[in-house]
Amino acid sequence: MEHIAVIKDEKNNIKGKLSFSGEESLLLLCEKNDLRPALNCGGAGRCGKCRVRFEKGAPAPNDADRRFLSPDELRNGIRILCKCRIKDDVSCVISEKRDLKVIDKSTALISWDDAGQDGYFITADIGTTTIAMEGRSVRNGEVLASCNGENPQRAFGADVISRMEAAKRGHDKKLKELVTTFLEKGIEILRIQCESKGCFGEPDFMVISANTAMTHLFMGYPVDDLIRAPFKPYTPHEVRTDIDGIDTYVIPPFSAFVGGDIRSDAEAVLFDKRDRKKLPPFMIIDMGTNAETVLFDGDKFYLTAAAAGSAFDGEVNERYASEAVGLLAALYKEGRIDVHGAFIEGKNDDNDVSISGIRNLLLAKAAIKSGTDVLIKKSGIDKAEIENIYLAGGFGFYLDKEDAKIIGLISEELTDRIYPGGNLSLAGAAAYGYKIIKGYDRSFPFDFIAVNLADEDDFNDIFIDNIDLPGEDGIR
Repeated sequence: MEHIAVIKDEKNNIKGKLSFSGEESLLLLCEKNDLRPALNCGGAGRCGKCRVRFEKGAPAPNDADRRFLSPDELRNGIRILCKCRIKDDVSCVISEKRDLKVIDKSTALISWDDAGQDGYFITADIGTTTIAMEGRSVRNGEVLASCNGENPQRAFGADVISRMEAAKRGHDKKLKELVTTFLEKGIEILRIQCESKGCFGEPDFMVISANTAMTHLFMGYPVDDLIRAPFKPYTPHEVRTDIDGIDTYVIPPFSAFVGGDIRSDAEAVLFDKRDRKKLPPFMIIDMGTNAETVLFDGDKFYLTAAAAGSAFDGEVNERYASEAVGLLAALYKEGRIDVHGAFIEGKNDDNDVSISGIRNLLLAKAAIKSGTDVLIKKSGIDKAEIENIYLAGGFGFYLDKEDAKIIGLISEELTDRIYPGGNLSLAGAAAYGYKIIKGYDRSFPFDFIAVNLADEDDFNDIFIDNIDLPGEDGIR
């Protein structure tokens, strides 16, 4: 017997009326009809975040529903989408990936004196969560157009591991196609905006910045060597390709764990300091699931990445992450939690804070702090020599320096040197574009050392020492 599934979006728009027979997986039914629900873990049933709300015909709760959903949610027709099977006529609401949107500001400033050429070029930052694009003037680097949107690969999982596993299961061509189509739509949006600024025609070229996994998935490279030892990128060199007829440059990675996006961060900072005869030591920290840290000691770069989990991930949003840091700092400052993050007896009567949430924050800040400690020790420089610490991404705009000091996210003596860098990766792509315009050498101008924290004998001890909040008496 044939049944109909009416699928709506969150604005109650009907996205499809899908026919099926017998019993059917709701996820597979959506995918067969080119509907892409947002799946944080790629449909593996691990996270419980892909919710579907049934208006009609809700199936009986299964084990996944009972594990992740409250009794009220179950009564209101909410189910876990990736594990949901339907066998009757249904009407339901699902969340899909967000569309591209035009934005009216650049997140980091990069410009140059008159290059004596007309035209424009495009920069793109392919992040795990978001893809951001800009159209910039060839003449002076001015931002003429910008847009961003959710990375459509999110349909295969919110994290890079889920997506690489999907690629190994045979979805590699689809993953490549999703980003390519996104970029083509973005190019058209930027083209229209640039025309409104008097800049006509096709872009001269495009520069893409991305972490190593995103580069592999976008280019269709095999991901085997990123998932297991020896953990090396398919190529360590700049890649030239063609997107929508546009000559495209993909910025090379530093290593398997520290990708082209972090190389681009460094390009942005070096461009900003290009007029100085002697570059001072500085750091760049990109806080996310894979927290990358870069230290320049005045002579060479030291690079590492630490697994910080989801506490600082853009999956929620950068403002929420900074507010979580602020809440943790307030709890400690007010004496409600001790140095280990445990509540003082009688200090959590309102049960307004998750114990697991505090633990995740402590582990994340320990990973980041330990990464910076190892690099400083490895380089042999004194902390006092570090001029700036650039926080890449939106997190740095919202993070309160005092909160960072209270929880020990960054060494106390360095917190007054924190600088919110904004989207340094996108800015660095523009700096890389300047080298293309001028015909300059695009090889990285300094030696660099990639540090694998797992190979450092004292990393575990440093990490354990950094889990606790600063202080010795248990209450700040």
